Amino acid sequence: MEGTNEQFSSNNGSTIDEMSAYLEDDMLGIEPLELHFPFDLNKQMACTLQLTNETDGCIAFNIQTTSPLPYRVHPTRDIVPPRSKCSIDITLQLHKKAPWHAGGLIVRSTKVSDGLAARDITTDMFDKEAGNLVDEVSLDVVFDRQLQASHLSEVPKHTSLAPVAVLGTNDPRNRGASSVPRISAHTGSEGTVSEVIPAGSSKLLDIHPPELWFTFEPNKLIPCSLYLTNNTDEYVPFKLMEKSMLMHKRRLFLSLPLYGIVPPGSAYILVVTTDKRENLPEERDVDFVLQNSVGDERLKPFRNQYDCDQYFEKATKSGNMVHNVILKVVYAPEGKMACEGIPPLLKMTFVEKTHAALCSLDANQTEPWIITGHYDGRVGLWDYDTQKFLALDKVTGSSGCLVKFIERRQWFLAGSYHEGFIHVYNYETEVQEVNSFRAHDRFLESMAIHPTQPYVLSSSDTQIKLWDWDKDWECRRTFMEHSHTVKQVAFNPWNTNSFASASRDHTAKVWSLDSSRSMYTLSGHLDEVNCLDFFTRDNQQYLITGSEDMTAKIWDLRKEMCIETLKGFMFPVVSIVSHPRLPLVIIGTRNGIVHLWSLTNFRVERILHIGCHQGVRGLAALMGSRRVIIGHGSAVSMVEIHNEEPVDSKAEMEVRYERQG
Repeated sequence: MEGTNEQFSSNNGSTIDEMSAYLEDDMLGIEPLELHFPFDLNKQMACTLQLTNETDGCIAFNIQTTSPLPYRVHPTRDIVPPRSKCSIDITLQLHKKAPWHAGGLIVRSTKVSDGLAARDITTDMFDKEAGNLVDEVSLDVVFDRQLQASHLSEVPKHTSLAPVAVLGTNDPRNRGASSVPRISAHTGSEGTVSEVIPAGSSKLLDIHPPELWFTFEPNKLIPCSLYLTNNTDEYVPFKLMEKSMLMHKRRLFLSLPLYGIVPPGSAYILVVTTDKRENLPEERDVDFVLQNSVGDERLKPFRNQYDCDQYFEKATKSGNMVHNVILKVVYAPEGKMACEGIPPLLKMTFVEKTHAALCSLDANQTEPWIITGHYDGRVGLWDYDTQKFLALDKVTGSSGCLVKFIERRQWFLAGSYHEGFIHVYNYETEVQEVNSFRAHDRFLESMAIHPTQPYVLSSSDTQIKLWDWDKDWECRRTFMEHSHTVKQVAFNPWNTNSFASASRDHTAKVWSLDSSRSMYTLSGHLDEVNCLDFFTRDNQQYLITGSEDMTAKIWDLRKEMCIETLKGFMFPVVSIVSHPRLPLVIIGTRNGIVHLWSLTNFRVERILHIGCHQGVRGLAALMGSRRVIIGHGSAVSMVEIHNEEPVDSKAEMEVRYERQG
């Protein structure tokens, strides 16, 4: 496909920068994504939120606050007509004191039929559990005044900073005491106790590097990794924030504050990303503050920033020690690189926003391309070598788009979630639709491409179908044994006459292409099974499944039984991929965290937080490399995994992708 970036383009000529207001997980364009109130006690503060409907249908919205502060929102619910805008007025008045946290708002939106009035909108319409397609966007609220400075003490200028080596999770040296100098500062009132510590260690966490460098490139998102190693046997909650972020007219970094919980004895990688800028910002030296504390038995996963703020507020008021680690952040001129004392465990090589909320993704195994499907029905094609992206006009007739490459035919499939259609596109010279057929009556959940035969699997409700493109997309067989929705199907790359399915009926099944009856059922999960993948170890075939019960299970396909349950996830497991070259399985959860588990000893090796608290929408491993593609929310990123030995290629059956004429 020559000249891909010119031909794979949008008819309306929109660029990614022009669509930057529509980068959240939404149906509506929302501006701004961060609400700024000019803070002043005893005076009414106000700001305006604008919702834009760029579609040809009506979209209803409902706005909810996540704070006990007396926000007044008008209107809280309404309908935005096609190709129109709606302004929301938000006011707040405080009389006593500055709050510890500002809270936030949640905007939920869903498509509705023409003729529906605002008075007809009910909360049930925004209930995802009822099967409604609902997009949800969390908006942060910022008071434009330095509220938290009184809680933090400056580190004296003469304090020396000592870098701390990041050791492997199982290395006994990583539990040694740090020699980094610390300074205690007991501040605040009402029993508040905090300790300000220079970079390197917080007693609870080893932190590296002590200084974060962002080498500037115009109009690019620039990532930098912060390594947090938990040397304790306790869960350690944290929050990373820009110390002066409340004073900035425009934020320098995406998704701050970042927050989460580092499990005991874990290596946790936090990715901080700068926003796009045309020129090097004037504010080149910025301080970060990393708050952390020891969790107690009542600690629960943070669902949002409000939960995190509440935890640290209660911790300080109850007299628990809160460590505040000061980290230096430097915006370096283009071409100037930081000294890297320790090779990175994971190298973030690519990160980019998408034009709309992500629904699915796939990686091309013969070209440096990523394809993404979005909830607005569009498809995006990325060249990760040149880091260029162009958006297509809608290729499916409804919201929700599943995508898959068929490299040997130079095709990609775009499946419409609501309508059940599969659209076939050729990308050899230019993108053209070459076929389209209705695979299911509704709700296309999953597709899988056979590695050697001209077959495609699709699933909808309790039904799985096998399609043959050499026979004009004839349905060769239908499989119906699951009692609830089939969430994912996958071909076995080492036994190409079989496949597996994951279902909301709490089971996975293994099938033969020759029979409509399954070969056997894998039972053991306590909730819906969301995802699965095949892998091999020691010449044996295994299946891994991920579930709403917040576990992943390893199944021995020869014994037809579970041999290991992977625990420790704080949210449901929604995406899984085994790496074709490394002895790792990559697991994504609903809160956007990615876990790397060893297939050698079934232990978690690293935990990756890319700065998005929305669920992982897709994972893809690139054949013949150490790279993994991660999609979640409205962003796509690529990481390169280091410090892992490749698997023995002689023990693996390599699947070759060859183009057919």
